[in-house]
Amino acid sequence: DDENIATTTNFPPIKRTPCIGKGSARRNQANEVDLHHPFAARSVLPTMRDVSEGNNNSNSTPSPVFYMEHGNPALDCLQALVDALVELGRMDDSRLGVHFFEEWKANALMGGTGSVTEPTTQTTMTISKKRRRGGSSPVPPSDNKKPPPFVCQGSLSLHNCSVGAETMEAMVESKMGPYVTILDLSGVNGLTDDLLEQFLATATQLERLSIKNCRRVTGRGLTVIAQHTRTTLQSLDVGGVFNITVQHLLELLPQFKALNQLHASGLGWSDGHLEQLSELNSTLKALSVSYSQQLSQTALRQSFLPMASTLKSISLAFCESVVDNALLGMLGRNLPHVTCLDLRGNPSLTTLTGWYDGRVSADLPAGHALAVLGRYSGLSKASIEETKQVHPFESKNLTVILDGSGTGLGIATVDHETKK
Repeated sequence: DDENIATTTNFPPIKRTPCIGKGSARRNQANEVDLHHPFAARSVLPTMRDVSEGNNNSNSTPSPVFYMEHGNPALDCLQALVDALVELGRMDDSRLGVHFFEEWKANALMGGTGSVTEPTTQTTMTISKKRRRGGSSPVPPSDNKKPPPFVCQGSLSLHNCSVGAETMEAMVESKMGPYVTILDLSGVNGLTDDLLEQFLATATQLERLSIKNCRRVTGRGLTVIAQHTRTTLQSLDVGGVFNITVQHLLELLPQFKALNQLHASGLGWSDGHLEQLSELNSTLKALSVSYSQQLSQTALRQSFLPMASTLKSISLAFCESVVDNALLGMLGRNLPHVTCLDLRGNPSLTTLTGWYDGRVSADLPAGHALAVLGRYSGLSKASIEETKQVHPFESKNLTVILDGSGTGLGIATVDHETKK
C-alpha cells in the first residue's frame, strides 16, 4: 500500500557500510592507530572481546566493527566515495564540489526526518469513524504530547583529504553546516584559520571536531573554534597541530562549556600545564597528552585525581621518561573507571601486574574491562600471561594489542561501558 511504499522509499532496507576496515573503502593503517579514531565512528558490538595479547586475527575473536555515527546508508555511500578517492590518491581540491555537499545535506535531512521537508509541529486531528455518515467531527488525539523536536544530524570525515579553499567554500555554499554534528578534518593539509572560521560560523550543532595534524592551523584557529562551538562541542582533537600551544589551549578551555574529551598529543605538555588542566576541567572522560617528555609521575597523580570519577581513557604514548611499572600501579589504584590506555612506545613498561595490584589494594571490583595499546613498549605475551596468572579474576576482561592494530579500541570499550 501507499504507506509501505513511502516507508520503503524514505527508509530503504539497506545495510550500513563500515567506515573503516573490511567492507569499507578505507583500510586500517598500522601507522595511524588511535584509540578514538575513526573520529566519526561508533562501535556496533555490545561487548568487548578479548583479543588475547595482540593476536586479534583469530576467527573466534571478531574485531569491533565501526559505523559512522548519525549516519544512514546514503551518507555511508557518500563517505565511501571520499575514502576511496583518498585511498587511490586521487583526492584533490576539485573533487568535492557544492553539489556533493548539497547531496550530503539532503540525505542528512532524509535520515533525520524521513523526508527532505521539515515536519510541521501542528497538532493532528483524527476523524471519528462512528460519525462518518452523518458528518465528520474532529476528535483530538488521546495523546496530547507535542511531537518530538526536529533533529537532523550527520557526520562527515575528510580524513587525510588533500583539499583546501575550493572544498571548504563549497561546504559553506551548500549550507550543510547546521546539520553537521561530527566533523573529522584530521590531516587536511590545506585547512587554514580563515577557512575553518568560514565553515564553523555555520556549524550550529557541532559536537565533535578533529583538526589533528592540520599543520597550517594556528592559535587563531583555536580561538575561532572556541567562539563558534563553546556551548555544543563535546570532543576536540588538536593533536599534532604544532602551531597551537598548550598554554593557549588552557586559556581558552573555560569557554568550552560541554567539552568532556580532549585529545592534544604532541603539543609539549609539562607538569604545570597538567595542574592547570585539572583546575579548569575536572570532568574529562578522555585525555590524550602523548609525546610529552617533560612530565613527572607526581604531577600525573595530582592532576588525574580530580578527574578520577569521570576519566575513562588516557593516552600516554611515547612518554618514555614517565611511564613505567610504578606509574601503572598508581593509575590502577586511583583511577577506577579507566577502560582505555594508550601506552605505546614506553620501553620501561614491562608488565601490567602493577595495574591490578593497585586495584586490589584499593578494593576495586574485579573483572573491570581494560584495553591497552602496547606496541613498542616493554610488554610481551609472556608478561601478559604472567599478569593473568597472578590476577585471573581481575584481568578476565583485559585486552592488549601488541601489533599494529587497535584502531578505535577506545570507542569500542567506551560504548561497552555506556551500554552496561
